[in-house]
Amino acid sequence: MEQRQHRKLVVAGSDGTLGAFLKERLGAEGLPLRCAAGEEGLAADGLADAEVVVNATGPRVRPGLSWADYHREHVGCAARLARSMSAGGHLVHLSSTAVYGARGTWLDVASAEAPLRFPNPAYACAKLAAEGILQRTCGERGVRLSVLRLSTVYGTGIDSVLETMLRFARRGVAMRLVPGNLPQHWLRSDVLAAVVSKVAGGEAVPLAIVADPYVLSSEELHAALRRAAPRSVSAPVPVTAIGKAIGLLPRHLEPPGALAALAVLGLGNELEVAPLFDRLGLDPRAFGREGLDALFSS
Repeated sequence: MEQRQHRKLVVAGSDGTLGAFLKERLGAEGLPLRCAAGEEGLAADGLADAEVVVNATGPRVRPGLSWADYHREHVGCAARLARSMSAGGHLVHLSSTAVYGARGTWLDVASAEAPLRFPNPAYACAKLAAEGILQRTCGERGVRLSVLRLSTVYGTGIDSVLETMLRFARRGVAMRLVPGNLPQHWLRSDVLAAVVSKVAGGEAVPLAIVADPYVLSSEELHAALRRAAPRSVSAPVPVTAIGKAIGLLPRHLEPPGALAALAVLGLGNELEVAPLFDRLGLDPRAFGREGLDALFSS
């Protein structure tokens, strides 16, 4: 696919982990952006002449954030970006596969959203609401919109749940997720960078799932942990039970951060990514399973 030449490429949310990573990998300008109460309608400076804006704003799942916090940051920042861009610009919005919830099944872009079934429903609902306001606002303003629903991102420099598991293993405890055949479908940071670069330089992609072109099992993850920390002791962690326990909580309550993070390892979702790789001309063989061992050996 022929690439467009960027007149100005900006990564919004460059003060966050994911935004900082993409800013460096894409050679883009950075825009730190937060959305305090009452700022949802304000424009963001410096975007009127941007041809492409990558939206990496909004907090990840973490303790202490309420439904209002997630909504204000994710929806508010998205709205500010769309209202700040000129007609003809291209907004590449980084959403999340959290909008599908924990389904334990095969999912593609046509699958129904179920954000309340995600371990942290406030985060998932905010992500889905941000997509909605962007579709409306970008349509009204003539801004081209790409929505990329990302799986859980990991990689060097990305503080993910996998990094947490690796730290525990190097301290002597290798988590062995039960059941061992549970699928783990994540997104390596270099895969994300390759996809975002292609999308930013080409035609808009209305909606796509972004994940690794392979699926691991929980047992394969445990084996990688043991290779990284051979002296560690295996500790079984029943992740599906954690997910069920969280599902019993009243919806106005949020689980502790560590519990919610572990529950993400029990989603059991497998994601359809081949159509996006085909559309972008990316060879799945360039992103093999050895990436997990490379992370754990760093």
